[in-house]
Amino acid sequence: MNESDLKLIEDYLNGTISPENLEALNELLENNEAARERYLALATMDEVMQDLGAAPSFGTDRTVDSKHSIISHPWISAAAGLLIGIFCTSAVWAATETGRQKILTIFRDSFESGPVPQSVGGPVDPGAWGGDYVEITENATVEPFDGKRVLRFLRADYAGKEKPVGYVGDIYRVIDLRGNTSLLANGDAVATVQAVFASASIGGSGRFIGNISLNAMEEVPVNAEEWRTLIGTPRRMEEAALASARRREVLSPVETWQQIDVDMRIPGKTRFLLIGLHVADNHDARNHGIPPPAVNFEGQFVDDVRVTLGRMR
Repeated sequence: MNESDLKLIEDYLNGTISPENLEALNELLENNEAARERYLALATMDEVMQDLGAAPSFGTDRTVDSKHSIISHPWISAAAGLLIGIFCTSAVWAATETGRQKILTIFRDSFESGPVPQSVGGPVDPGAWGGDYVEITENATVEPFDGKRVLRFLRADYAGKEKPVGYVGDIYRVIDLRGNTSLLANGDAVATVQAVFASASIGGSGRFIGNISLNAMEEVPVNAEEWRTLIGTPRRMEEAALASARRREVLSPVETWQQIDVDMRIPGKTRFLLIGLHVADNHDARNHGIPPPAVNFEGQFVDDVRVTLGRMR
C-alpha cells in the first residue's frame, strides 16, 4: 500500500472520489490486505464518531440496520458499489426493546473455563474463540466484571498472517443454532449479543473503540484458510451472511466496564451465528505512516459475553 492507495481511501471517505477511481478502489480492496485494514479502520472511526455526535448519550440503543448503518452517510450515495464488507449487507433487520420477547440464553462466557482461544485468524474450532492474539488472564489491570478472569486483547494480527499489521483486534465465536431451528422457522426470532468492555488505555479519551459484530450464516468455513479469506475479504462476508449487524462505542480510559449490545432479526435459513468482539486503535489508524504499524494493545479487555434468542411480538 502506497500514498496513492491511501488517497483513494481518503477521497472515498471524504465523498470526493471519481467513478474511475472508485473502480480502482474496489480492485485495491479486493486484492490488498493492508488496504482493507486501513479502509476498515478508518470507516469504523468515521462511523462511530458520527454516531456519537448524533446520539444524546452512550446509553441510546443504536442497532445497526440497512438504513441506518454506514451506507447512510452522504458519501456512500456517490459510491454505492464500494466493498464495505462486514459493516453492512443487503439483508439486515433491527428489533426494539418494546417489540421483543425474551426466550432463552443460548450462550454465555465469562472466560472462567473452556479452551484457550486460537490465534489463527478465525474460529476454526466451533467450541473455542479464534481470531487475533488474545489471552485469558487473572492478572488484568481491571477488576473482572464476573468471576476471576477476563479476555485481554494483545495484538491486531494472528499467527501466520502474511503481513502482521493492523489496527483492529478481532476475536470470533460460532454459535450453532441447528438445535433451535424450530424457533427460527417463522422468521421472527431476534438474537441479542452483549458484552462488557474495559480500557486501561494510554493516550486519553477517544483512542480505543469497542465493537460487537453479528452475522447470520447458513454455512460456516471448515478450516483456518477459509475463515481468514471470509473474514478478511469484505465481498466474501457480504455475500455469505444472511444478515449482519454491528454496534460500536468509544471506550472510556478510566477502567470502567461498559456494556455494548446489538440486536438482529434472524432469517429462517440461519443455522449459525458468527459473533465478533473487536477493539480498534483510533490513534494508530489515523496517525500511522506507510507501511502501517502492528498494533499491540496495552490494556483492552472484554468479559461476560451473552447471546440471547427472543421473538418479535
